[in-house]
Amino acid sequence: MPGNISIPFIKKWNSEPPREALKVEINCHNWSKDYPSDSEAFCHMWHSGDLLYLDFSVKEEFVRAEIGEDNGKVSKDSCVEFFISFDKEGYYNIEANSIGKVLMSHRKSRKENVIYAPGAVLDSIKRVASLGSEPFECRKSDGIWRLSLQIPLKAFFVHDFESFKGLKARANFYKCGDLLPHPHFLSWQPIDTETPDFHRPEYFGDIEFQSSPIWNDQSSAVFL
Repeated sequence: MPGNISIPFIKKWNSEPPREALKVEINCHNWSKDYPSDSEAFCHMWHSGDLLYLDFSVKEEFVRAEIGEDNGKVSKDSCVEFFISFDKEGYYNIEANSIGKVLMSHRKSRKENVIYAPGAVLDSIKRVASLGSEPFECRKSDGIWRLSLQIPLKAFFVHDFESFKGLKARANFYKCGDLLPHPHFLSWQPIDTETPDFHRPEYFGDIEFQSSPIWNDQSSAVFL
């Protein structure tokens, strides 16, 4: 997929994800020589004005979810990630393991000006995980696992946005699993570095949030 995408503005829907959602393939195996993998991942993405929806689907041989609290080292587990920058001051990194434990921060770079999301922000992010919410050790995967995140506008705590409508940003999507039997590091947009490094905003792609809504007569799905 080219590095310029438009995020649909969907008001109501009757399926999860809605058929009008944007499908983002996370299929760049940037370091395949050192970390070969047949893992597959994609994300359906849309917004409703004040909420951002990320619905990840992952197929991999092994799955791990040992981190059982928010703002933990979820990248060690089976993990999906979304990094987004609204300006040149920094970017948000949102990382979640397969049971929906989330790490979120705003930072200038991997180690520069790092501000972790406070508990109230993390609590505002609703999650639905097909593998449940209880931690478990690494095991063979039964097939595809899914994780849906509902992220309110206020969760982007460094900014004070009134709506997602019309916003322009730069972003990247990732799939990793640092401590899986076969570690892997996939991305939406390619990353040209010698070793795995997701904290490289120069490789983000352009995204824009649509302003005109797509309407559906059915009521929306419910997040728990």
